[in-house]
Amino acid sequence: MERTIQETAELTGIAASTIRFYDRKGLLLRVRRNESGYRVFDDAAVNELRIVDFWRHTGMSIENIRRLAVLANNSELDMDDRQELLRVTRSEVEAEIQRLRHALELIDSFAERYESEQFSAADKEEFQDADIAWMRDMLSSKP
Repeated sequence: MERTIQETAELTGIAASTIRFYDRKGLLLRVRRNESGYRVFDDAAVNELRIVDFWRHTGMSIENIRRLAVLANNSELDMDDRQELLRVTRSEVEAEIQRLRHALELIDSFAERYESEQFSAADKEEFQDADIAWMRDMLSSKP
């Protein structure tokens, strides 16, 4: 059964704009175009879309998803290459988690600072200057 992009979006719960993005990035190798130039999705293309969307939600980069799609469509199934892509993605996700943890620490520190210091409207300029100095100090102590 062949589906339009809208039918595929409704079936999968993936926005049509996201599907178009994946296709433009070369991640959907099984999508074909009909005589009118519209994207057409058979069952294999829908499955491929779901797989691409899954990997995108793990934080895998577009380039690595593209490489994975090419490997999956190759007759030679190279598990070492696939495992390496997963290792790289895991490292990237761990780095992002570290960055987000640091961001949370900064936000929490800022909130604590606001709770511990009372500033009046007259102190606004002094308050902003102190904020900027504090932010600069916090960023310079970045791990």
